[in-house]
Amino acid sequence: MRNFDTMMHSLMGEKHMSVVEHGIVVSGDIFGEVDLRVKGVVKGSIFLQNANIYIDETGYIEGEIRADKILVAGEILGNITAETSLQLAPTAKVRGNIRTSKLSMSEEAFFSGRLMIQEPEPVELEIQDFKALTETDYDELRRWRMRNNIE
Repeated sequence: MRNFDTMMHSLMGEKHMSVVEHGIVVSGDIFGEVDLRVKGVVKGSIFLQNANIYIDETGYIEGEIRADKILVAGEILGNITAETSLQLAPTAKVRGNIRTSKLSMSEEAFFSGRLMIQEPEPVELEIQDFKALTETDYDELRRWRMRNNIE
């Protein structure tokens, strides 16, 4: 299997993304509409709408993950819902249930849980998933995206 950076760039191209750097610990849920790369630790769920998530070898997530495309080279303790596809690199360790329409898994990857392959169709995030966000949060997100020239 190709290395992580090559796999990540083949999935997303040259789009901008947010990064949780190695050495950073985020405690709480993350909601958004931009691609996310996790090199550090997230103790909480991640819900990305129309966006992708990439978990590096040093990345660790303890919580639910929902995104369009998901590439895992690190460790996840929680359920995964990938709307379009899920790729597990050789160093991936997943303990939790997986729901996706397309799965690519290296022989060396570790997975413990239930797998549900579904017909390709959008996974709708229920409004309750976003109830923690306020209008102010959305305004801040819009301003940040404008400052960083992200569409």
